[in-house]
Amino acid sequence: MKTYLPLLYSALFIFLCCSNEQKKVETGNETEAAISNTSGETPSIIGQWKKISYGNDDNKNGVLDENEKEKRPEAGSYENLNFNQGGRYTVNGMLGEMGGPYAVKNYNGKKTIFLYTDDEEGMTQEERDKSAARFEIRSLESGKLVVAPPIYITMLVVYTRVK
Repeated sequence: MKTYLPLLYSALFIFLCCSNEQKKVETGNETEAAISNTSGETPSIIGQWKKISYGNDDNKNGVLDENEKEKRPEAGSYENLNFNQGGRYTVNGMLGEMGGPYAVKNYNGKKTIFLYTDDEEGMTQEERDKSAARFEIRSLESGKLVVAPPIYITMLVVYTRVK
């Protein structure tokens, strides 16, 4: 089962998002999980996030332009990400709720959110990282989080902070 976790996470993300059209220690500590931006502030992913739009970044400018947004999103899709101070996440969507520990790390030179599951007991950190769902952070500023899944690199999903 452990060898199928990356495939399961990837399929779940693609289904939930697409069907509608080097290392930091694992922690929920805001200082270690913070993402820098150009304004000099240090925003954090900790909090509750609601999906507001998604689509393909057809022109590959790293921004989801108005003409790239899906116009008719299906109801009940992958809507909420919740990152807790204690280093745990929950994801709410069409298939219910799932959760576990998370970490924000540099992966291939890019800030990436690693979502782990609780059934990874006995695995090395390298094995856990391989089995984790990984979402590249494209931007995190002014209460807006933009992520791209590595399996579908042209897709961008935009979230807004609700708490």
